[in-house]
Amino acid sequence: MPQQAPIVRPPSLSAQVTEDLRNRILNDGMEAGEQLPSERELCNYYGVSRTVIREAIKVLTAKGLVESIPGSGIVVRFSEISDVTEALQIFLRQGTSLDYVNLHEVRVALEVAAAGKAAEVADAKTAGQLLELCDELTSLEGDIPRASRNDFRFHKAIAESTNNEFMVLMFDVLEGALMETRVATFAMEPSRIQRVAKAHRAIARAIEARDPEAARQAMLDHLVEVKATWDQHPEYLTSSTHASEE
Repeated sequence: MPQQAPIVRPPSLSAQVTEDLRNRILNDGMEAGEQLPSERELCNYYGVSRTVIREAIKVLTAKGLVESIPGSGIVVRFSEISDVTEALQIFLRQGTSLDYVNLHEVRVALEVAAAGKAAEVADAKTAGQLLELCDELTSLEGDIPRASRNDFRFHKAIAESTNNEFMVLMFDVLEGALMETRVATFAMEPSRIQRVAKAHRAIARAIEARDPEAARQAMLDHLVEVKATWDQHPEYLTSSTHASEE
């Protein structure tokens, strides 16, 4: 008997309705707050039961595309940047461990570009804030939690200075996931706090001088050193627990 081809089941009715409603919301120019047809109208339009419509609305609500407002019914709701960030962070946290090496490769691509852009557009106030964070970090040797938060704030300030909301979005996702390694690398080598402060200062000075090439190189040098520290302590690259960002 010849081998039977796998049977491909068609999408369920609720999945078909969900996909059609999703496309209408995203492709037909519907605006946030715009009301969807009533449940009865949707049943009549699609020729399905209320159960199918309710399941479709449940899925769209979970995706952040619609919400139920008392007195207004189901209305369109477009996600905020913070919603996207949280969803991606949850995705990265699924499972028991993170692939820090792959995340670091993405971080290099993002942050080297961010440093160069910051040098092009950042003002003197931003450069001053970065240098203040460098001064603060030099005084935090032995205080790993505060040093880790300072490190986070420095890199986020650079992302924010690019005036690119997508840059900040990706930064928040990656840096939040990598907070564990930030704490771990300071813990394994407390003297790194001073090395990191020096590296941060080189980046801040390049941004202050409005030298994009120097800023990119300084950031790359810094992140290469981070990766080298990880390579010396591979036991920290896989963990079943995740450090707090407090």
